[in-house]
Amino acid sequence: MTFQVTSSESAWLHALDVTDAKMGRFERIVALQATSPIREPADIDNALATFDRDHLDSLLSVCEVEDYFNWRIGASGPEPINYDYRNRRMRQQIEKRYLENGSFYVLIPSLLREQNNRLGGKIGFHVMERHKMFQIDRPEDVKLCAAIMRSYGYA
Repeated sequence: MTFQVTSSESAWLHALDVTDAKMGRFERIVALQATSPIREPADIDNALATFDRDHLDSLLSVCEVEDYFNWRIGASGPEPINYDYRNRRMRQQIEKRYLENGSFYVLIPSLLREQNNRLGGKIGFHVMERHKMFQIDRPEDVKLCAAIMRSYGYA
């Protein structure tokens, strides 16, 4: 048996085609990612309020990442990505950065139809707590997410 990998965008477009015919057009899509289970109803409510208030075309959930020095393996070996190790700043002085945590997206259907992309137009953020950034990509991630959810009283 072979499996075909399909993008979330293609699944959402198919769902729009089916629901448009039966229910009419929607004003926005709220796409919850099943592999990012750590979220609360208030995250969605607050994101929708931001989406409407700021007249956004798309919104993504993020977590603030402010205290990491990132490296990669370059052609000549290890090299820093987001700082100069010869002029190392204190972690508290690093500009705020945001990690797309994949928990959910909010977007207008026309953006998806025209650009075949979940993000575009006027983009906004919903900043979530750091413990909500974990995703289930490997079997061991299930235990990690379950432990986090128990410790925060979600499960």
